[in-house]
Amino acid sequence: MCFGQSNLQKLRNNFKKDTSLVRQLNEIGDKFYDEKNYTKAIEQYQKALEKAQKVGSKRGMMLSHSNLASAYRLLGEYDKSIENHQKTIQYAQAENEETQLAKSYINLGNVYRNISSYKDALEVYLKGLEYAIKIKNTRFQSIALNNIGEIYRLLQQDENALLYYEKSLQLAKEIQNENQIATSLTNIASVSFKLDKRLKSLELADEAEKLSLKINNKRLLLINYITKANVYSLNKDYAEAQSYFEKALALGPRK
Repeated sequence: MCFGQSNLQKLRNNFKKDTSLVRQLNEIGDKFYDEKNYTKAIEQYQKALEKAQKVGSKRGMMLSHSNLASAYRLLGEYDKSIENHQKTIQYAQAENEETQLAKSYINLGNVYRNISSYKDALEVYLKGLEYAIKIKNTRFQSIALNNIGEIYRLLQQDENALLYYEKSLQLAKEIQNENQIATSLTNIASVSFKLDKRLKSLELADEAEKLSLKINNKRLLLINYITKANVYSLNKDYAEAQSYFEKALALGPRK
């Protein structure tokens, strides 16, 4: 079967329109996602996926599966999230999308961590770190290192956790990412307390507290208040301990 030049151009134009529609549907889904209306977001992402499948857009399918994975995770539908992350990875490998691979492996690790599948989480975080190093993405490297530290903390391997948290902090400082700096400082302070490194824990929690206030991160602030309260309590400075416990209570339950 032969196509004339005009027919080929029509096919190209139609493909561009179709792939543009895939992008638009994903963008509509993103708006619902940002509004925390994840069910509506999934509806749009699913429409985008179906359109991408119809026109054979592998990049469109990759993006749609990635978005579906994120939305399903926040709805607590972890099996669907894992399935969509795995499909995203398949398309990313086929398209040699190394940035997407770094991102997807890290995000898949987050889902495994949610379901306490720590061995699987560690495996894919390490893959995410490998790709992040390959593409020289310092932010992704810092996130992956911090998350690996989290897995070691959950596995009660605090020395290993501390090692990875500190590597994450170093990279976060290089790129001046205040949120990641605050996260890493908070985690180092917390695990240092568990290792009975009280002075280090208190110093870092104090630094993390100031930065958490600056960026208005109440979750990190709460953790640092609790860490400081625990250190002061062990040091028998009960007035300071009570002060920080009260600050923690005022912020509400940890989420």
